Amino acid sequence: MVELAVRISLGATLEELGWRGGLLEPPPLVAVKAPAFSTAKLRGVDPSVGPGMQSTGEVIGLHTDPRVALAKALVGASLVPPRPVTGADVALLSIADRDKALLPRLAAALVRGGYRLAATTGTRATLEASGYE
Repeated sequence: MVELAVRISLGATLEELGWRGGLLEPPPLVAVKAPAFSTAKLRGVDPSVGPGMQSTGEVIGLHTDPRVALAKALVGASLVPPRPVTGADVALLSIADRDKALLPRLAAALVRGGYRLAATTGTRATLEASGYE
């Protein structure tokens, strides 16, 4: 790369040096970013969810399959829900109005994973309208 830069600074063109112009072909990868929260490591930090992001970093998942890229990002950020254990198999859902259209798919995935569902008032109404009790 240094040799290429020197030759160009001396007047050669990229074309003369065997390089064609234009953009590179996009790689066949999907990138998914996920926030990394480290509230357990920071003393005095309130871990409750609020309107402002409190992430201390981020991780990225790369793969040709978007689902695998997402899984890699979630695992890397420790955002994967644990497997339910007897007596602790309830998932509490509180979904923003703008995201409630996605709720039936999320609920179905949690139920398939062995979770029972609990929800805040507005989210519960959406769940009931989707056939969940």
